[in-house]
Amino acid sequence: MNVQVFSVRVDAPHLAQDQQQLNDFIASVELVQSDTHFIESDASYWSVLLHYKEKINLAAREKESLTDLTTEQIEKYQQLKKWRNALANQRDVKPFMICHNSHLIQIAVQHPKTSSDFQWIKGFGTKRTQQYADQIIQLLENIYLYQEELI
Repeated sequence: MNVQVFSVRVDAPHLAQDQQQLNDFIASVELVQSDTHFIESDASYWSVLLHYKEKINLAAREKESLTDLTTEQIEKYQQLKKWRNALANQRDVKPFMICHNSHLIQIAVQHPKTSSDFQWIKGFGTKRTQQYADQIIQLLENIYLYQEELI
C-alpha cells in the first residue's frame, strides 16, 4: 500500500486548484483509506493523508487503447502527451494532474475544434476545459497543418 499527503489550502486563490489536484489523484488510484486534519495557522489548510493502491494494468490498458488508433491519431496522442508532460514539468506537478492518458487518447480520436467540443471528453469539466482547451486546439491545429505540408 502507498501513501500520499496533500495540503488543501482554504484561502480562495488556492482552494479550487488544491481540490482539483486531490480529486485528480483520487481518480487515478484505488483509494483504500483517508485521514484528514485541519491545521490552524496564518495560512490554515487541510492535511489529507491518502492510503492507496495503484490501479491494475494501467499501462496495459493504455497500450490496448492505442492499438485501436490510426497512425494519425497515435501521432496526435504522442504530441499531446509531450505537451502535457512539458506543462506538468513547468508547473512542477505530476502529469496526471494536467490530464490523464485516457483523456489524451479521447482527444486524439475526437479531435475537438472548439472549447464546447470538450464536453464530450470524459474527465474534462469546466475548469480543465477553461485551463487547457485553447492550448490543445492550437496544438491539434499545428499537427494538422504539419501533416498537410507533408502531403
